[in-house]
Amino acid sequence: MCTYLAKRGSVYYFRRVIPAELRFAFGGKREFMESLGTKDRAEAKRLIPARTSASERDLEKAQARLVPSQNATVSPSLAISERAARREREHLEWLEENTAFQEQIDDEREELAEALEPASSAMKARLEAPLTHPRLYGQAAGAGGSVGR
Repeated sequence: MCTYLAKRGSVYYFRRVIPAELRFAFGGKREFMESLGTKDRAEAKRLIPARTSASERDLEKAQARLVPSQNATVSPSLAISERAARREREHLEWLEENTAFQEQIDDEREELAEALEPASSAMKARLEAPLTHPRLYGQAAGAGGSVGR
């Protein structure tokens, strides 16, 4: 069950996506986002049903303005199925947004890996190379033989 409960910082908010076909009626807003004015989860959960009902009424009014002639003959079961379809569309929009975001993150991760590959290879080669510092490992410097002091 969707509760439309979101938390930003320590304050709870009512958050609900506005269907794409109705956004024009809400000034292009993509979602309802309203502070519940509380930091207490139980109190926020108590306030959500009233906000849900209010947003449902607002969406229904916007839908009625969109297609006024159809609403006169809509049966209750059809209205319920329309709400279910709207919720499904909202869910699919959410999935599309999150999928696109995840793809963007994956692309950025690949770009970073490609950009870091030369440095990573060089670092790996240096770590695997034999240790050759003359003062630390007693090896002769140059062709003359021993290290002079």
